[in-house]
Amino acid sequence: MTRASTNFWYLVLALGLIASIGGLPRLSLNAHYHAYFDESDPLTLLQTRLDQTFTSLDSLVVALRRGNDWNERDFLRAADTISDKLASLPAVADVRSLDRLPWPGGDEALRQAIAEVENRQDTPVLTRADYLGHPRGRLLLSADGTLVAMELTLALADKNEANAVLDAVGAVRAAVDAEIQAEAWPIELLLSGTLALNEAYIATVRKDLTHFVPIMLLAFCVLLWFFFKSVAAVGSLMLIGLLSVLGAFGLAGWLGLPLAAINAFAPIIIWTISIAGGVHIAMHYAAALQQGLDSKSAIVHSLSVNRLPLTLTCVTTALGFLGLSFSPSPPIRVVGYIVAAGVLISYLLIRILLPWLLRRSSAIGAADFHRRLPLPRLVRWSQANRWRILTATILIAGVSVLLIPRNEINDNVFRYFPAGHAFRADTRQIDEQLGGINQLQYQLGSGEAYGIFERPYVDTLGRVQSWLESHASVKQFATVNDWLAWRMQREGRSLDELLAGSARLARQAGSADEQFRREVDAQFSASRILVYLPQESARELIEFDREFKAWFKANGGGLSLLGGAGPSLSFAHLGLRNARGMLISLSVALIAIALLTGLLLRSLRVAGVALICNLIPILLVYAVWAVTNGTISLGSAVVIGMIMGILVDDSIYLLCQYARGRDAGTANPAGGAVTTVGPALVITSITLCVGLSVGLLSNFQPIATMSGLSVAVIAIALIADILLLPILLHRRREAASHSEGME
Repeated sequence: MTRASTNFWYLVLALGLIASIGGLPRLSLNAHYHAYFDESDPLTLLQTRLDQTFTSLDSLVVALRRGNDWNERDFLRAADTISDKLASLPAVADVRSLDRLPWPGGDEALRQAIAEVENRQDTPVLTRADYLGHPRGRLLLSADGTLVAMELTLALADKNEANAVLDAVGAVRAAVDAEIQAEAWPIELLLSGTLALNEAYIATVRKDLTHFVPIMLLAFCVLLWFFFKSVAAVGSLMLIGLLSVLGAFGLAGWLGLPLAAINAFAPIIIWTISIAGGVHIAMHYAAALQQGLDSKSAIVHSLSVNRLPLTLTCVTTALGFLGLSFSPSPPIRVVGYIVAAGVLISYLLIRILLPWLLRRSSAIGAADFHRRLPLPRLVRWSQANRWRILTATILIAGVSVLLIPRNEINDNVFRYFPAGHAFRADTRQIDEQLGGINQLQYQLGSGEAYGIFERPYVDTLGRVQSWLESHASVKQFATVNDWLAWRMQREGRSLDELLAGSARLARQAGSADEQFRREVDAQFSASRILVYLPQESARELIEFDREFKAWFKANGGGLSLLGGAGPSLSFAHLGLRNARGMLISLSVALIAIALLTGLLLRSLRVAGVALICNLIPILLVYAVWAVTNGTISLGSAVVIGMIMGILVDDSIYLLCQYARGRDAGTANPAGGAVTTVGPALVITSITLCVGLSVGLLSNFQPIATMSGLSVAVIAIALIADILLLPILLHRRREAASHSEGME
């Protein structure tokens, strides 16, 4: 390549990087849990439809828990004060609390009690028994009176915008804390609900990014210095990783790809893979310098040796991550797109920029690893014990295949955070005392205006209540029949009389009263059923939903049931579909990588041997996972879809070296391949493990799971590549030679 053409490619690369990095300001973080679902996702559309029908918006649950030694009446009065304070905040659009419960009907005594509380501050508030007797009181007050909840609708300009969510939730938290501290009340503040979940996602992303980057930089600098003993070499490889990350995320910004919590791991993956690819160039460059070549000849030698495997690994890794496009979740697909783009950018940087940087580096000592690592001795040992290794491999694979079905596709959105995380701890306490944080929403439709006041509708809803009451998983539920039963008891009126009067008032009003718009639709043709379940697994949520629908199909009396909908149920179904998508991704990756490497290496059998060798570590890790955990969640499923693209890289370098030795007539090309490129494979695998293990520090369970499983698979795959792959290649070569001799 002439100097002019080299300068041209430098210019093209620089302009391309500048253009792509220019998209970084366009990046946006979608703070809503809906980011994990397609806009066309059936459950998301159903949730939106029900929210519009019953004017239900994302809410923040503010719970107050009193100390055991504090007077209950004082606690309830304090809760009313805090409720008033929150209602006055600009960030709060609506407050649903004990002091704002609707009191319809003829209970003059209760209405008078409320009026007295408003006019005379020294008068005690209504008692716990009064509130728990209200149809909606038990949703806001625990049975023992130690916890009071308020449901807030926040005035957000954009519910998906991270800063808007943080500012609004922060304003609520600050107001409550200030009131508690000013009055020295022994009250603990707990936050849950959709907006608290969104805030937890945002905080996790920001914390992960602020921790991941410095820890990763430190780990890579120490590791690369240990490998190369050259500041310039370390800086060169780190720069390649940095530019790859910036370029990939810049492209994501130009393409308008929104980011979510799980995307915080993508920079780590890109940076790690980029450095691992550059290590091969640096290792061969250092070895050539040690052999007496000048820097120009050494870099030319390194590029020529690595051209085919570097290109192959770039393509196969990109293919592996593009396989994440089979996921039904947009953020997981975005991980695949961004990492694939980062891998391609790093390939260009390694081919064009890294050689220029390395030529200006001082001599590096990576070549010493050929003497430090006992790879020749390890090769001889594996050849001598090949039957034992093969037998052990077959047994491990067989046991793994038997154990893997014990894994269960399951998920729990509340357990995406560690046990000590504020959101999870608060949610657990609210769940235990109020009875069910998993809210499932259904719509019971009559098919005609004012149909909810017809006796058959009420009778069917009564049967629904009886079934829900008998179900072991249901902690509590809420329907419009609760109001009818309450008013019948207090007003002494018959059901038919109450229905007729309510229908008459509804026709006069024309639409539902504002305070009941969350329970009935505008035409009084349908009502909402809320079912509260404990923090159950995905399988249990889906099973309950199926049981309810099956029962209603047989006992619905001609009415229609729409639902269920809710964040937990949506994530439960997402986990199932995502796991299936990742299995498809793995299958497609296996076929595509086998065909590509087989064609380029002119042997599909050799490529098949390599893929089998890399499939065994996946089987082993997920077999161990079945015994130690057994849950396939969002994070553990993603590893299945993406990991093959990373695993096959080491095998490709070995296969390329094996092909050179085979074509040159080497007596043992498989063993020679391990001896020649083995040190680089050890270094790159250590680099991958160190880089990806940073994710173990994440407070977001899917990222931590992705990290741990990926590191385990990569570590076992290195052992398989060094011990098992040469044996399989040698056996194949012996079989081929024997076949030729017979002919």
